[in-house]
Amino acid sequence: GWTYVRADVTLSPRLGGCRSSFENRVVTATADAALAELRVSKVWDLPRVSLDLGVTGGAEILHERFETLGVAPPRTSIAGHLGVGVGLVLPIAGPVHLTGELAGQAHVFAVDNQDGGRHTVGRLTVRTIFGLGVWL
Repeated sequence: GWTYVRADVTLSPRLGGCRSSFENRVVTATADAALAELRVSKVWDLPRVSLDLGVTGGAEILHERFETLGVAPPRTSIAGHLGVGVGLVLPIAGPVHLTGELAGQAHVFAVDNQDGGRHTVGRLTVRTIFGLGVWL
């Protein structure tokens, strides 16, 4: 993503994605997720590093596929998330810097029931981000 730094606020619009899978004796599952989010933060510049406190909001789409001897059709669901976290930027040389974030997030999404209905669930997660950046 990009980061727009102003004196009073920092805006970080982001796109992301991931793939996960698991396997046991009964089923093999693969999940692909894509997300778009916006992080809004306040930054404090210290002598060697910059620290920030920010909030994040975003939307996700999740597609799951299953391989099993039973019946388990693929499914696609959407989710929303809100989070709060801290960030750190450590200058290396010139415009090059390391960045890291630690955030707690709440994700809300719909889950299919075995009887064909749906219900909404929430999950709490901890997310870390590490990166190498260049100030333009």
